[in-house]
Amino acid sequence: MSHHLTITIQTENAAFTDGFIGQELSRILIKYANSIKEVGESDLFLLSTKLYDLNGNSVGQAEHK
Repeated sequence: MSHHLTITIQTENAAFTDGFIGQELSRILIKYANSIKEVGESDLFLLSTKLYDLNGNSVGQAEHK
């Protein structure tokens, strides 16, 4: 079975301004990576989730197909 993971992050809001785009993207991706460390074949639905910036705003999603 083929698996695909698509991560989409919109970087238009305040958390990404003033030279912090790399830092904020890194923070979001590290948080996501840490949350999926223990996901196994039977828990693949846990790979799909909303992603949030430092201010708590939804800025994207991870989608597993």
